[in-house]
Amino acid sequence: MKTQFTLQYQYNHWANRQIFEAMQQMSGNLPPDIVLLASHIIEAQEIWLQRIVPVSNPITGVWDPLPLEVLMQREAENSARWLQFIANQPPDADWYQTITYTNTQGKAFNNPLVHIMTHVVNHATYHRGQINMRLRQLGFNPIVTDFIAYARLL
Repeated sequence: MKTQFTLQYQYNHWANRQIFEAMQQMSGNLPPDIVLLASHIIEAQEIWLQRIVPVSNPITGVWDPLPLEVLMQREAENSARWLQFIANQPPDADWYQTITYTNTQGKAFNNPLVHIMTHVVNHATYHRGQINMRLRQLGFNPIVTDFIAYARLL
């Protein structure tokens, strides 16, 4: 499972970068809803990792728009932290261990680590799709972020 999660999180980083680099090409013409969706992807990924590996100064916002430069930096840092977390897991890691956390509305939940980690990648894919739909509506070509496109690069 460690190998599969490494692959998924490497793909997630690549796909996020594809979207963010396209956003750079739009420069000053970035619609606020695209910036908000891109920011949400990264903020949610950060919060989910904080729920698994607590930090002393956690972020709390999941819908705070970030400047593109900040967004790209935080994406790189967050992807590196996720990949380091995966790399640090022992060969006999319990991927089904229960993680207890409180969501952004203050409600407590318990979920297996494997479900959370799968959710994080799927959540980002969902919102990248929304960004691509908006790009198409604005007359731009959608950005290829399919997993198979990434796998062909391996």
